[in-house]
Amino acid sequence: MSIDQLWQERAREFWSVSRRYITLMANSGLMVAIGGIVLIIGIYYNSFLDWLPSTFPVVQVLAVLFAFMLTKTSVRTFFQTGDLVYLLPMEAKMNHYLQSALRYSWFMQSIVLALVLFLLGPLYTDRIGEFNQLLITFLILIAAKGWNVFAYWSELRYQYVSQQWKLRWLRFVVNLVFVFFVFMLEWWFVLAVGVVMILLFFGYYRPLHEKYRLKWDQLISLEEERLNSFYTFANAFVDVPHIKARIRRRSILSNQWNRLVTKQSNTYVFLYGKTFARSGDYFGIMIRLAIVGALLIYATPEDLQGLAVVIAILFTYITGSQLVTIYHHHKTMVWPELYPVPEQVRQQSVQSLVRNVMVIQSIWFTIITFITSWSIFYSMIALFMMLLMVIAYVKVQLPKWFKQSLHALS
Repeated sequence: MSIDQLWQERAREFWSVSRRYITLMANSGLMVAIGGIVLIIGIYYNSFLDWLPSTFPVVQVLAVLFAFMLTKTSVRTFFQTGDLVYLLPMEAKMNHYLQSALRYSWFMQSIVLALVLFLLGPLYTDRIGEFNQLLITFLILIAAKGWNVFAYWSELRYQYVSQQWKLRWLRFVVNLVFVFFVFMLEWWFVLAVGVVMILLFFGYYRPLHEKYRLKWDQLISLEEERLNSFYTFANAFVDVPHIKARIRRRSILSNQWNRLVTKQSNTYVFLYGKTFARSGDYFGIMIRLAIVGALLIYATPEDLQGLAVVIAILFTYITGSQLVTIYHHHKTMVWPELYPVPEQVRQQSVQSLVRNVMVIQSIWFTIITFITSWSIFYSMIALFMMLLMVIAYVKVQLPKWFKQSLHALS
């Protein structure tokens, strides 16, 4: 197999695996819930625009958002650990491979950029400019994304990460100024900053390719991080056996389970409690869903408070759906299977953890609903419906989920 064919083969292999996970995610109940949220957002988008104060700094907020999206860049190389032996000696012959990686990364990240700009399109046309100006903005941002991909790829050639971060921050400033003028529709200033970016491209970034070699260790490490990020996301929907777990101490939260009475029935309560507290996935999922759900509830117009109740229920359900995958977290380890504790106790421990976290989310969303509406009625309705859903999920759906999981493993 030639170097040129290697890129296509690795990209095809990655998407072959990814499609299987995407299909499983699409068939999960969680995707239905997310689809419901998207539908809800579409329903009250216009109401949200009417609610948004005229003094809200739309241009400044969009400038910061898209400057961040332009600056936050990655390059998918599909490098593997063995490449340190087999491909490193052939670095001089890998121009086509690396060009394919840059084009692929530019295309995939441009899709994300286009999606975000499309979602914010009504806000743009309502507060900034017309639809044809939105199209021009889109094309300019796509071109700027290409510049950032190449600049990031050049920065990776520096030996020290501190140097790379300094350039990244400088690039963010350039992007911020550039995007600000784009959303201000100041096309001459956009052209001036664009010329500066082109000069940086040819005068600074491109010579780095001749001056420094690739940092293979870092590129392989970054590739592994991106793969793990995808598998972590997929693991929130379906079981991903080969995911690499990230661990954080979180001593204050983790130490709460040290208060448990030492007895056999608390074995898995302690294990899964510590896992929830220290894992880089489950606790973070709960926090992110709590923040996003609270923002959506807060943004709900006053005449659509019933919609806030639906959002609260959906996000509480999503929290439980993602958290239940903790059941498989230790399945690749032998020692938890050696515990002299029945499987039923293990399932009950997971049910207890999921129930408690969902109840905490329910209380949190109830508080946000009350702060938003100042209505005890809507707050109590939201709390009652969420707790009812928690009971149904834990008592009815979770046992079925456990049964299906055990059947799949047998």
